[in-house]
Amino acid sequence: IRPGTDAALALGMVKVLLDEELFDAEYVRLHTNAPFLVRLGERGYDLQEASRSWPAGGESLPVDLRDLRLLTNGGSGPGSFVVWDERSGRPVAADTPGAQAALRGSYTIDGVRYQPVFEWMRAIAARYTPEVVHRITGAPADSVAAVTREYASVRPAAIIQNMAGAQRTDHGTLTVIGHLYLASLTGNVGLLGGGVNDNGGYLSEGGTVNPPVPLQRNPRIEGIPATKLGEYLVERKPHPIRALHVAGTGVLTQYPNTRKIIEGLDNLDLMVVQDIFMTTTARYADFVLPVTTLFETRNLLAGIRSRYIQLMEQAIEPLFESRSDRWIMTELAKRLGFGNDFDKPDDDLLRYVLEPTGVTLDQLEEGPVNPMPDPWIPFADKKFNTPSGRIEFFSLYLQERGFDPLLEYLHPVEAPWVDERRAARYPLQLINRKNHNHVNSSFHHHDFLTEIWASQVLQIHPDDAKPRGIEDGGRIRVFNDRGEIEAMAQVTRGIMAGVVSVTTGWGAVNEKQTASILSPDKYEPISLGHTLNSSMVEVAGGGAASPGDTA
Repeated sequence: IRPGTDAALALGMVKVLLDEELFDAEYVRLHTNAPFLVRLGERGYDLQEASRSWPAGGESLPVDLRDLRLLTNGGSGPGSFVVWDERSGRPVAADTPGAQAALRGSYTIDGVRYQPVFEWMRAIAARYTPEVVHRITGAPADSVAAVTREYASVRPAAIIQNMAGAQRTDHGTLTVIGHLYLASLTGNVGLLGGGVNDNGGYLSEGGTVNPPVPLQRNPRIEGIPATKLGEYLVERKPHPIRALHVAGTGVLTQYPNTRKIIEGLDNLDLMVVQDIFMTTTARYADFVLPVTTLFETRNLLAGIRSRYIQLMEQAIEPLFESRSDRWIMTELAKRLGFGNDFDKPDDDLLRYVLEPTGVTLDQLEEGPVNPMPDPWIPFADKKFNTPSGRIEFFSLYLQERGFDPLLEYLHPVEAPWVDERRAARYPLQLINRKNHNHVNSSFHHHDFLTEIWASQVLQIHPDDAKPRGIEDGGRIRVFNDRGEIEAMAQVTRGIMAGVVSVTTGWGAVNEKQTASILSPDKYEPISLGHTLNSSMVEVAGGGAASPGDTA
């Protein structure tokens, strides 16, 4: 489907689940806040009547969902929220024993009209008919119901995002929320083989290990979103950045709008990069600190996509003048006056990190250890870390931060089907994909891998390639008003017409192959993530005009 339109597809599927009663009503009633009563305005809102004239999905609603208010009994905690009990015919606390919480209907309490959250979900989703979903996403209209029925008929059922950065569009968090809606409505949460996952495998529980040193945050210091680094460097706001110390990342290959970042580097007094290789970013540094490889350092290996904790044994002494990242940070901390927390033997720090897991260094000396139950099933106990203790279709977290508390699709900001004026110059939507030979910008310095994958590769549909005179394997240029990259064309029907795809993170070998040159430096408003899949470009053969000629 069109990049950035997944939430519209999800709402179309929600409509089918609700219309055909394919959802798990008992699960929704007991373990989500769908039955919680909500009002709009001081006296309430006639949702059933008013929603009949609401515009189709993708068009602005005549009401502001942020103004919705949940009914409470004046208390606090999970027991403070109110539902309508169908058995007693009156409002009761959501956790009242024996209550049968209503999912449908409209109820007047003390002269104010309320509806369950479920009714608002249904009214919003009703606007996403198969025809509307097709118009927004490009998905065949007759496929929406078929896919939904198949998903609802299988239990457990999982939604796998394939490590593709589902949130990396202008409103990408809505994609993830849409997936969670589908899993929660069908009761596919807390089941072995169910849920929503970015890689189809294992995601470890957060907070199972300690940070290397106790965290001491200064509330007066605000972080800088990575997506805004170029803007902050160039415009010197909200305050001038005088020094940049880069460790463990590729600023000029992973951060957006590379050209603006390079421009902003001139405003620095000092730039230091610590890395294993002389990367693209390192070449712009005033000082490069050589870092040890994993073969020269004793450390722990643990990640969110592996259930095991493993000891990384040091194989050789550090070569030449290289030092570990921890050694560099410890020495820097000493000079800044707080080195005591850092200046400890490596094994003492490793033991501290391991404390919450119950795993010891002695165990790891024998081999990798899985500290989690096998299988570990998140939310099997149906306990959720939310204000209501339930899955929250109506998200108080989002509402408190100024966002819609209920899922509603928003168009991407930068997309050819949205911005027709810009599409006249840059008619193709650019997305980034993973590559099995490289991990982001890692491994680009390996000669063997470079031999078998030596160039950035752009995938393009035959219907887009033919009118541009582009052939499979030909050299091409990809550009917009932010910059230009070079690539080899792969003409394939494996990508949607109107969309082109490049490898994310490529560019440690050649800056003109780094896709981040083309991506905008705006961030997804909820997650603050890089919207690298919301870029518009044009593609041409090697002799095409440069972006400066077309801007």
